[in-house]
Amino acid sequence: MSGIDEAPTTCPYCGSPVKLVDNSMIYGRSVGRWPYVYLCLNDRCAAYVGTHPNTNRALGTLADEETREARVLAHEAFDPLWRGKDKLMGRREAYLWLALQLGGSPAETHIGWSDASTCREIARLATAKVEELRKERGHTMPYDVRKGPPCPNSKPFGIYKKGTGEKVGGCHPSADQAYKQVAAINHRERGKK
Repeated sequence: MSGIDEAPTTCPYCGSPVKLVDNSMIYGRSVGRWPYVYLCLNDRCAAYVGTHPNTNRALGTLADEETREARVLAHEAFDPLWRGKDKLMGRREAYLWLALQLGGSPAETHIGWSDASTCREIARLATAKVEELRKERGHTMPYDVRKGPPCPNSKPFGIYKKGTGEKVGGCHPSADQAYKQVAAINHRERGKK
């Protein structure tokens, strides 16, 4: 792999040594089935990256807090393109699209290899692409990809104002919630008369 140091030894942020350790050094206890990470030994830096299961191969490049947060946002925006029940394209197609957007090759396009700035750009591009593809497929309710669709199966449930037909709320509420919403609307309407 040309884009990654599979077993990093030096931190790219501070130049300190890096060591393969149990992730309990970060979280206080071992987390996950394969709890190994490469960790910068400088306590003030503490950049780290996980490893592929049953190997000592890094999942990406070491990341400081800003980069880790940006990578999470990038995945939250990008992964709906190819994951889940509403996936919008295949995984290869999604990574090819991303590589073309970033001007790189698919073999070297990985969120885990990207810096914070590139991850923010990935999040921006992917959010726009998800919206575009959802609109093409008839999903007209735009939403924040970090929070998911506004209701479990994206079918709107509406509560409408008596007389005008104006939609005033609802999105798969339980019967109690629907009753409360209707009661609140009726109460407001009585107060206006």
